[in-house]
Amino acid sequence: MESYLLSTLLPTPSLLSACSLTFIYRNIPDNYKVFFMQGGATGQFAAVPMNLLRRKPGCKADYVVTGYWSDKAVKEARKYGEVNLVVPETDSYTG
Repeated sequence: MESYLLSTLLPTPSLLSACSLTFIYRNIPDNYKVFFMQGGATGQFAAVPMNLLRRKPGCKADYVVTGYWSDKAVKEARKYGEVNLVVPETDSYTG
């Protein structure tokens, strides 16, 4: 598996090492690929529903909204499919 630094299109040793170690320690089969993506957790708010809600027509996702971040995830997921809230929506959250 090859990894590339976009600015030079050359494999970077640290990324190759990280990829190899990921395969070894996580027991990932050779026919899988690993993607290292930027964006952090909020990037996953769109990536997860884009991949999972669009697999079959009529797919739905259940969310438990307990605070700011899960509320943000639901708002993003609604752009890509139907979302069910497991608990009723509220205007404020307390810890």
